[in-house]
Amino acid sequence: MNAVPRVAVCLVTWNSEAHLARCLDSVFAQQGVELEVVVVDNASTDGTLRVFEQRAGRLKLIRNSENRGFAAAQNQAIRETRAEWVLCLNPDVVLELGFTRALVAAAAPRASVGAVCGKLLRLLPDGAKPTVPLIDSTGIYFTPTQRHIDRGSNQPDRGQYGRREYVFGATAAAALYRRALVDDVSVDGEFFDEDFFAYREDADLAWRAQLAGWRCLYVPEAVGYHVRRVLPENRRALPPALNYHSVKNRFLMRMKNMGWPLYWRLFLFMKARDLALFVYVLAAERTSLPAFGFLWRNRARIWAKRRLVQAKRRVSDAELAGWFRFRPTSYPADVAPMRIAILGTRGVPANYGGFETLAEELGARLAARGHEVSVYGRRAHIQYDQPTYRGMRIVLLPTLATKYLDTVVNTFLSVFHVAAKHADVVFACNVANSPFMWVPRVVGQPTVLNVDGLDRRRRKWSWLGRAYLWVCEWLALLTPTVMVTDARVMQDYYRRRYGKRSTLIAYGAEPKDVGGATDVIERCGLKPGRYVLYVSRLEPENNPELVIRAFERLKTDLQLAVVGGNPYRPDYVDSLKQTRDPRIVFTGPIYGAGYWQLQRHAALYVHATEV
Repeated sequence: MNAVPRVAVCLVTWNSEAHLARCLDSVFAQQGVELEVVVVDNASTDGTLRVFEQRAGRLKLIRNSENRGFAAAQNQAIRETRAEWVLCLNPDVVLELGFTRALVAAAAPRASVGAVCGKLLRLLPDGAKPTVPLIDSTGIYFTPTQRHIDRGSNQPDRGQYGRREYVFGATAAAALYRRALVDDVSVDGEFFDEDFFAYREDADLAWRAQLAGWRCLYVPEAVGYHVRRVLPENRRALPPALNYHSVKNRFLMRMKNMGWPLYWRLFLFMKARDLALFVYVLAAERTSLPAFGFLWRNRARIWAKRRLVQAKRRVSDAELAGWFRFRPTSYPADVAPMRIAILGTRGVPANYGGFETLAEELGARLAARGHEVSVYGRRAHIQYDQPTYRGMRIVLLPTLATKYLDTVVNTFLSVFHVAAKHADVVFACNVANSPFMWVPRVVGQPTVLNVDGLDRRRRKWSWLGRAYLWVCEWLALLTPTVMVTDARVMQDYYRRRYGKRSTLIAYGAEPKDVGGATDVIERCGLKPGRYVLYVSRLEPENNPELVIRAFERLKTDLQLAVVGGNPYRPDYVDSLKQTRDPRIVFTGPIYGAGYWQLQRHAALYVHATEV
């Protein structure tokens, strides 16, 4: 039996008597969750405290002697809680009975989701619902001009936001946060940046969460109602203090979170609006001019925060750029799980070459998204004895472990095995496997073949091997459902030579943060920052001999680290090791964190591959 989830509800009040009772009553009526309610009052002077007195014993009240702002008060409340989930709530929000439970249920199984929002509909100031339901917010999005806007704001609710989606962020009027996110993105103990005081602090938090690799999930079945008082079109009617914070926080958020690639990408859009805003402030809103003074006086503290935020970055600006559009951007969250088979490699864990690394990284990411991934491997090469690895199912089949038969025998067995297992898609690596791609297709399984480079040009193959690979190259035009190339030059080659269109998916890399660790380097007899790094499978077309001979002629106190091996040509590897230069170190193959140590501390990297 599943335990009832525990949720901390954090409210901040300031002269909130008009709406507070409705809000609290809707909180206490939540079903399917265990609540701890913490309220921080920012020195209210109306009847707010009387509302709390009527509900004494059901919440914890913290009273500030002054208005510390929404951000600081929310941080106070959050620090008083220990629950796995934190619901930040405005006192002018009313929740339907299952709001909180729906958010938790949707987010709990998705480990990458750190923030969750529901569908907020507009509530009139007197607590009545409009005759035609109006959307208040279904998450927030950013435009290229650096405006952040509530999705669907002021639109009639006709079901247009009726599916679960990943959005940029959640409005803090009613946002659920995972405790792990709170701990991960807080800066100097502040979850919400207290320099913001109020307004845009939720957009800043959403940006920091995106940088750190967290997702925000929109859950339409969780419905609440919000009395919206701050809208772009009623700026002139807003208190001067609020407009001041709006101007200040527009630039404060950017100074902390925006990387230079994104800055230059959006430069013209941002500066056009910045100029318009500055002219408006000079002409009609001079009470906001001190915002620029605040940014200048506190620039050192802001840049210190920026360094801390950027140190936690796990997502590049190129990935983030897709969120900054003039129309709301979202991505579907509930994609039906697929049964995916990956074959044609030695298997996982990766311990040989690029195909194995591709299989591991692609398979692990697909598994993390809820897909059922099976990675086929060769029993002779994989010593890992567990049935699963990083969420992938491991299927080990026999092979003939020789240079010419290793791949084709194992793939031949794999395609018949997978054909009987009802996979939704089969992904294969290596053009040498193209003769077998028809087998899954016969039983209705789509196949994707990554052809890699021009393997037939490698010097390691005899004339018979090159002839076989030439036939495989031709069959790759026919047997798979989709051909994938991983480099523009290969895509152009197949198009020019055969008139075949392929899908280009370039390889990526995810550098590991190894900090200052040097244990692997030291075990290899290397000195950090004092070696040249060469990494490849040690075979003639990768030119390790050329690199070694060139290095032997250099007058330098640097070392040369030769990383790699070749199980099919140990004699060739032994011939390379005949060098008499004591500066040259052969480390053998190194993977994972050790490899990234070598990359991080190298003085120079050499790449000499021909094919």
